[in-house]
Amino acid sequence: MADLNLGTEIPVYLGFWTNWSRGRVAGATLTLKNQEAALLTAFLAIFVAFVGTSSWRIISYSLHQFVSSQKTQDGLYHQTQAILRNSGNGTTNFTRLLRVLWAWRHHKSSRPFYRIGPLVAATVITTAVFAAASIFSAKISSAMGNEVLISSKHCGYAIYNDSVDASFIETDFLPYISKIVNSYANYAETCYADNVESDAQGCGLLMKRRLTSTIDRNAKCPFGRGICRHEDGNIKLDSGPLNINTDLGYNVPKNLQYTVRYITQCAPLATAGFQQTFNYSNNVTYMRYLYGSTNTSSHSQPLNFTQQFQIPSVSQVKFEDFTAGMADYRLGVSSAYTYNGSFYTEPSVFIPTDELAGVLNDSDLVLIFLAANDVTYTTEINDDWYSAHRFVEFVYEKELSGGTHAYLADEPASTLGCTLHYEICYPDSSTKKGCPISGGIIDVQDPSNLPSESEDYSFISWVSREYQDLRSVIATLSIASLTARHSLATGGQGPLPDDQWQLEVENWHNITLSSFQNSINAAVGPNDPTFLKYFWGPPDSDTASYLCKNQKIRSASHSNFSVLGLVIVLAIGGLIIIISYTLESLLEVIDDRVRHVAKYSRIEWSANDVLQIQRIAHEELGIGTWKNCAGANAVPVTEGDQLLGELDIQDPKHPSLKAPSTTTNVARIDSSVTDLDSPQSASTDNDHKQLLSKHEIKA
Repeated sequence: MADLNLGTEIPVYLGFWTNWSRGRVAGATLTLKNQEAALLTAFLAIFVAFVGTSSWRIISYSLHQFVSSQKTQDGLYHQTQAILRNSGNGTTNFTRLLRVLWAWRHHKSSRPFYRIGPLVAATVITTAVFAAASIFSAKISSAMGNEVLISSKHCGYAIYNDSVDASFIETDFLPYISKIVNSYANYAETCYADNVESDAQGCGLLMKRRLTSTIDRNAKCPFGRGICRHEDGNIKLDSGPLNINTDLGYNVPKNLQYTVRYITQCAPLATAGFQQTFNYSNNVTYMRYLYGSTNTSSHSQPLNFTQQFQIPSVSQVKFEDFTAGMADYRLGVSSAYTYNGSFYTEPSVFIPTDELAGVLNDSDLVLIFLAANDVTYTTEINDDWYSAHRFVEFVYEKELSGGTHAYLADEPASTLGCTLHYEICYPDSSTKKGCPISGGIIDVQDPSNLPSESEDYSFISWVSREYQDLRSVIATLSIASLTARHSLATGGQGPLPDDQWQLEVENWHNITLSSFQNSINAAVGPNDPTFLKYFWGPPDSDTASYLCKNQKIRSASHSNFSVLGLVIVLAIGGLIIIISYTLESLLEVIDDRVRHVAKYSRIEWSANDVLQIQRIAHEELGIGTWKNCAGANAVPVTEGDQLLGELDIQDPKHPSLKAPSTTTNVARIDSSVTDLDSPQSASTDNDHKQLLSKHEIKA
């Protein structure tokens, strides 16, 4: 499991924020938990469906008005107009129009295909447009991805305080650092493999599953002539420019964006001429390696060698010693640093020889020593760092017959020399240009050529605090960083490829890149109260505080919505809904108060309403005294408790309306209609006259 957050549940910011990778407008984002997001998604689906219905109301009204004609028309015309008036949505309209088209298909003189075909096409197009709109509404969430912001009250950084009790350092500080670096190594081992899915085993948490590098496995020796085992066949790994936003997960605008480039270059070093034996008084012989003297600022007494390792004197290996499993590798690390273009003595462990010192003008230097001790190899090893060709016999216990042999390392220790180079540059999209930093890790963590009060200085120095260079990776993990140990058992090493040393360098390089990605540790912070009290520092600048709130990860437990998409859908949809419910009334006001004329097409639209058609049918039978007979949203009603016509089904294939069969009801209806002397009749008659006057049709 690639555990980068050390088991801590990562708190996520909920609400509105800007994802600067998408820009100020397109990146406006709303983050919700999945449960709340499901409710919003459901609301949007219902809203878009309602908008689709409202849109069809506008379109059907427009089509009805376009087709409307005051001339005497056939049945196909009136049915089409009635469908347009009473279809609640495009799907209903489509099916009804197809039914009408099919029913009139043999009436060639009515030209049903010519007259209804365009209406069907318009309906299909409208339905398709709103189907696409439904898809767009779904994209409001899915298109924004699963990037979320960390929101933790413990954001900060680990600090070493000399005034703290030493026991806390041993029990809290160092174990935490070890746990952090081990999490980087676990992530690199799991998620940097080629055959791993992006969301498998915790590898989908960061912006990118892995940061890829270009690898040159036939690179030149980076040091002076004669100190590398080979002038060619060395390794160089180049991360290329890594964008602080898209690659490393920070969420900052363009004026704060920059790229980080990390280059690792390593070569096995020659030992001939750079070693000498030394005998201690206890007759133990050591091999000392002379790649430079130990820095006096790091030791009480100067040492004229770089590292030393005991020379094993083994001529045979007992089987019981082999199975005891005590033999293992040992690593030694010596480092020298560059700062501001020259060798930086104070933090350096050793002062390199001239052959090595030339790289210190723009790169850090790390020597890694591998001592195999009593590790036995089942086959000869031709790798330049693990080289093992010394034949040794296996001696079994007396009751076991036969024997075999193994191989031991050629030398007490082998040396890799590595240069580490960093570049901080502004991306092409930035208003700033160039590369303000080019050098070693200290140049990055304390950029001297940037004003200390500048925003860039605060930003770069804060972000780089989580970086683990190759030296710190090896110093913390020690032999656990060796991939060769995956085939080491009970002191016996299985076969190794000839380029095993290059695989080790590639692994260290990947662990360093993993630390670049893993700035979430600072954003989340530890959950141990003791560590928080003694070894954790809060943000030390406004920029740092800003970065604490702008660290992105990916989350499957949350959903994002595009604020731009929400605004577009809600604004346009709301406008369509308002227009659909006010258009008819608005046009009626314009006709009545501005034009002072009742337009035939609008009156026909009102009359084609299913309730008005029902009224007209009853009135043609002389049944009912009606009011609200015209108007955009008029609902016709009868006076009092009048009974209306009933369905005549004497011919089931031709049902029709007929007057009520009860004489009393007919009398009640007739009395309400024919009593012209009553005040109510007079009032009704006046209403009819006013209606006719109001809706006078002018040519």
